[in-house]
Amino acid sequence: MLWLWFFILILKTMYNPGPFFDKSTSRHCRLSIHIRLIVSHGIEVENTYLGESVQLSIDDGTFNENIECLLYGMHVGERKVVTLQPQQAFGRPDVHRIFEWSRDDFSISISLEIGKVIGFSLPGGDEVEGR
Repeated sequence: MLWLWFFILILKTMYNPGPFFDKSTSRHCRLSIHIRLIVSHGIEVENTYLGESVQLSIDDGTFNENIECLLYGMHVGERKVVTLQPQQAFGRPDVHRIFEWSRDDFSISISLEIGKVIGFSLPGGDEVEGR
C-alpha cells in the first residue's frame, strides 16, 4: 500500500487567473500543491513539503487519472490523506520499464540499499527515479 498526502495551496481556473477560494478543483484548473508519498514499509519516496510545491493543471498528465480524481472537489487549504494500492497510484507495471543491473554498474560512492530511490538519466536528458 501507499499513503499519499495532498495539500492544495493555490487553485486557479482557466477562465480567471486569480485564486478562487470559494471554488473546488475541477477539470483544467491550475493547482499548486504539496504532496507526500510513503510506501507501505515506511519509506518516504516523495515529499514537497520541505521545498517547492508541484505546479500542474488537472488533465495535463502530471498524475494518472486515478490520482487526479482524488483532487477533484478539493478546496484551497484542504488536506487529504489517501491509501492506495500501487496499481491505483501508478497503473499496471510495464515490463519494458523494468531493468536489472549488477552492483558493478554503479559507482562505489553510491550507497545501494533495498527500497532506496535513485535518479537515472535518460538519453534525452530527462531523469527518472528507480528503485
